[in-house]
Amino acid sequence: MVEQPDAPANESPPEGDEAGAPRQPVAEDEDARIAPASLAWFLGSVLLIILSFIIYAPIIRDGWTRYDNMLLIAREPKIQDLSVDGIREMFTSYHHDLYQPLLTFSLAIDHTLNRRDPNAYREAHWPASDLTGWHLHSLAIHLTTMVLLFLLIGRMTANVFAAWLGAALVALHPLIVEPVSWLICRTFMLAGFWIVLGCHFYLSYARRPRWWLYLLSLFCFGLSMLAKLFMGIFLLPLVFDLWCRRRNWVAIILEKLPILVLVAVLVYFNAQRMFGAERLDPLPEVSVADLISRGLVGTSWTVANTFFPHDLSVFYGASASPWGASPGSTVFGLVMAAVVVLITVVALARKRIEVLLCVFGWLVLFIPSLAAIRVRETVTADRYAYVPLAACALLIAWLLSRWFNPPEQREAVKLNEARIPPRGPGGWIASILIVLICGWLITQSRAHAKVWSDDVLLWEAAVARTPHRTAYGQLANALITKARAVRKDGDMDTVTDLLNRAEAALQAGLDLSPEDGQLLENYGALCVTRADDWKNIGNQCRAEGDSEGADAADDKQRQRNEQALNLYQRSVEARPIAAGAWNGLGVALLRAGRLDEAREALSESLKRDPGYSTALRNLASVLRQIRRRAEADAARSPGAETTESLRMVLQEEAGLLDRLGRADEAADLRNRAAALLTEATVADDPASLNERAAFHLKGAIDQFTRAERLMAPSRLRNATPEQQEQIRAAATQAHEQQLTYAGNAERDYRQLISLDDSSSGAWQGLAQSLFYQQRMEEADQAFSRAVELDARNVEALAGWARLQGMTGKMDRAVELLNRAVQVQPDHEPALFDLFRIHYSQQRVPEATEAMEALHRYYLANDTYRQLLRQLYEAQGRTADAARLAQPAAPGE
Repeated sequence: MVEQPDAPANESPPEGDEAGAPRQPVAEDEDARIAPASLAWFLGSVLLIILSFIIYAPIIRDGWTRYDNMLLIAREPKIQDLSVDGIREMFTSYHHDLYQPLLTFSLAIDHTLNRRDPNAYREAHWPASDLTGWHLHSLAIHLTTMVLLFLLIGRMTANVFAAWLGAALVALHPLIVEPVSWLICRTFMLAGFWIVLGCHFYLSYARRPRWWLYLLSLFCFGLSMLAKLFMGIFLLPLVFDLWCRRRNWVAIILEKLPILVLVAVLVYFNAQRMFGAERLDPLPEVSVADLISRGLVGTSWTVANTFFPHDLSVFYGASASPWGASPGSTVFGLVMAAVVVLITVVALARKRIEVLLCVFGWLVLFIPSLAAIRVRETVTADRYAYVPLAACALLIAWLLSRWFNPPEQREAVKLNEARIPPRGPGGWIASILIVLICGWLITQSRAHAKVWSDDVLLWEAAVARTPHRTAYGQLANALITKARAVRKDGDMDTVTDLLNRAEAALQAGLDLSPEDGQLLENYGALCVTRADDWKNIGNQCRAEGDSEGADAADDKQRQRNEQALNLYQRSVEARPIAAGAWNGLGVALLRAGRLDEAREALSESLKRDPGYSTALRNLASVLRQIRRRAEADAARSPGAETTESLRMVLQEEAGLLDRLGRADEAADLRNRAAALLTEATVADDPASLNERAAFHLKGAIDQFTRAERLMAPSRLRNATPEQQEQIRAAATQAHEQQLTYAGNAERDYRQLISLDDSSSGAWQGLAQSLFYQQRMEEADQAFSRAVELDARNVEALAGWARLQGMTGKMDRAVELLNRAVQVQPDHEPALFDLFRIHYSQQRVPEATEAMEALHRYYLANDTYRQLLRQLYEAQGRTADAARLAQPAAPGE
């Protein structure tokens, strides 16, 4: 940054509106105060706030759009932690596919001020009382930005009325309803706030160069890009440079370099994440020609809706007409495009380059919509107009100020010296027309805000505007959610109507995209719900003695269950890494009585999402039925095989109940499994003793894992003091059970060693049981003995390495793990421990090598795939990272 001298020597005499007409010099202290000293500025700001509240009253009371909000807010753990470590993570990691830490931080503030039970974030709908604070925060950001924009335009046009009208066109515009109403779109308002504030500082700097003003403007522009990246942001300072007639172009260009560098860096990182992120569905292939045509259509669409907002929607499909069905809209859009071209020509002819930049900036700031084109089959979105409309408002206000102000006052003066009334009859007529336009905008915006306050209305408007598979899916979700709420009131006729409408929406979406995995999954869930309704109808018919009606209802129930099973099978084929689809398939198989297949499907769901509580509960239900079947088999034909089968089910179900927090039930099942095992154990039979010892050791490992999960820092941070006490008590109980199981395992392994002192496996088991009793020295000796007896005992080598690592002997741990991998190259625990140790020691190449081996041997593990991609990105291996960005093939 090159600092400008205080004297205006670098500024040649400014040009006036006419050739040769000198511009009035700017007062030396004109930027001494930004705050308005006139009552008009205060009243104008208050009026903007009041009118905005009138528009957004429906949103403040309610309005929760499940689309994106559920994933990016309700289920986002980062917003639940406003500690120092949590804030550091926000600013050093991505929020899903984009680097927008300011948005994450803003949402974390809302979460802290409106705290609720973390488990409630999986609910389909939040009560209105929980949303009011969030929406008021969004509205406060919007109002503050609009007041700052009002003052900014006033500083540039020297006319209160023109400035207010320009700001009002933004504050009251229907296109602004989407970013203000949709919480996840707050990112646009945050960016707008910091951009407008940065413009204030830069305008002051352009008029009276001071290095601290430049740094403040640069700081604000940088913060805006941490909320939402607008690649054309560097044009804004140029507008003020030209507006203030700066002539030192070397300084002007150098001053923009830091902004350009920051834009380039953030564009690179966001693009890497956007186009290299793991996704359930691959990104659609779009040709360059199609991309350009969509961009032109999207820009034209936004221009039309800027001047004549109509048929606004959350989705604008690429295949739809940008002008809607009305020929009048097409004519109006073309006329507005001609007006834009005319303004551009006049600006060039009169050498008003700043006006040309306003027009150009208004269009170029729509560039972020091109990202949506690549990701989804859309061409634009209303929310992208938030910042560009500010440039449009500045242009309109400048044109009005030409009309309202006499020539001698057309250049910027102090705020408290600006003119208020319009000039002449023509000015009054224009003012009345613009006020009427503002009234019309308020009416349109309030109607659109009511749409955003109801998910059903929102998505009905979307599919009416642009039939789109995602819009149909979201409409179905909204109808199903509403049906659940109505069901509580017992109005089954309304419930049936809502579910019929939801089914019609899903079918319409599948007609557009027959193999859409998400639509298939949602349709399957709806079929399960309809099957339950038919089951209730059948039970009611039986209670009333209507056997014929009961049989018909049973047939309908069976048909719905079969339909759900078919839909879920198609869904997992389309999206094999979707945990929800596998869970739904498990439920459908359970209803069909195919318990073993249901068990496998639900296990697949938990592989995709280990914390998926619904799948955990469903699997527990399946295991309960399998246990009952095993108990019946054992009762009919007692024997070793049926007893062992029952014991294995008891152990698996106990582990699952531990994960669900039902420790007492889990302990009862483990005691039953232990009793069965004790009955089958022969004191002097090594095989029998080894089986019982392994059972006890497995119990110790399960309780150790449970205690670690309970005491996870994130779990404790998000719990109330009472919940923290309960968690610590449960962890203490798990630790005590761990010691009990480990003690029993030690007893059995010592008995095995007494029978055969040369058994490496017995020494290894003894070492592990001592390890889980935290008797590290004895465990070290036992591991040493196990390896001495069998140098190829991989489990002993890996366990000994883990012990060495926990005691700080990292080099020794790495040596043992390398020996284990040499014996068994695909040994998963050893490879992962190698990765973890190398990574903690900042040995990235060695960590990458270990993770490459894990990925090679375990292709289906998405966690390894993602970790390896991150390692490649950290080393600048973009080609390798891009290769891993594509989802794994179903056969892998």
